Amino acid sequence: MMVGRLMEGFSVGVLFPSYQSIILEITPTANRGTVMGTVGLVMGSALAVGPIVSGVLLEILNWQAIFGFFLLVLAVVFFMALKTVVSPLKIHSTSFDFISVFMSLGIIGLLYFINEISHMTPTNYFNWGILVVSLILLVMFVRRQLHMKAPLLRLDILAIPNFDLGVALTSLSYMSLITVTIVMPLYYQQVIGLTPLWSGLALVPAAAFLSWLNRRSGRLADRIGFKPVILIGFGLFIIGWGALLICAGLKNVWVAVVCSMIIEAGNAFAMMPATTFGANSLTNNLIPHGSSVIATVRQIMGSTAIVLATVVLGEKNFNGVFLTFLILEMIAILLVFKIKDTTKRGTESHL
Repeated sequence: MMVGRLMEGFSVGVLFPSYQSIILEITPTANRGTVMGTVGLVMGSALAVGPIVSGVLLEILNWQAIFGFFLLVLAVVFFMALKTVVSPLKIHSTSFDFISVFMSLGIIGLLYFINEISHMTPTNYFNWGILVVSLILLVMFVRRQLHMKAPLLRLDILAIPNFDLGVALTSLSYMSLITVTIVMPLYYQQVIGLTPLWSGLALVPAAAFLSWLNRRSGRLADRIGFKPVILIGFGLFIIGWGALLICAGLKNVWVAVVCSMIIEAGNAFAMMPATTFGANSLTNNLIPHGSSVIATVRQIMGSTAIVLATVVLGEKNFNGVFLTFLILEMIAILLVFKIKDTTKRGTESHL
């Protein structure tokens, strides 16, 4: 199971930055909001629909059927890709830095430690050892990248104005998305008393609303700028988490569904617009590095959100989770006001 999960994580780590880089590079800056809105539609829908499919399969068959179903889907996609996918960009030869790749394994160790926090003890020296080794590797990785002439990953792009904000905002919005996708099925089952099937189906309205809004938020960002769109997104996060906190005691499935829809709507106006906003501050040659940085930070923050929700849920209750993420997004919205919008700006380099 662990090996399979590592292979899946490796695949996602390669695919996410790759396809985002290609889409951003081949799309004119003025149209990126709309195009990335379509990307957000696909990503958001897949993430939200996953628990729905899982709930149906668990109700009808068993947990092994989940892996079988997605294996079949991936096989179909793989063979279709062999015949249809072509590279729209020129392929450049480059050297492979094995030392940097080895040092980057510290990210895997850090993610493992984060995922283990919720059920480890202070005397679990193995996990603490993994954390120490991982942090040492990451420090060495960062130092190496900052001093190489041709680094594996351009970490200095984090010093570019607006890109750093884009990374932070897309990661904070992803935290709400991943949390509501995981916590709400538990709320539906443990508090309201729904079956796994119906708790999965209760996610459908929010998933559909997210999909419907993603492309529209992208078009809106191209027209009026990214700052007001992202501001709408984090405002909706605050309203959604606040409404859940106030109405959780009602134990009404429809109220919970509406609150989830508001949070998912916030994601539609925040995550992909923030990603596109950050990418627009980079030149095309830096976009692959930017996409990798965004994907890595977003994954770390997503894992942190899951652990945070799990710990709070164990120590407090669902209200504690709702309050925690309400406070988090209230802090996050302050970052939006620091944005210097550049809707019609080109891809001038700051480096």
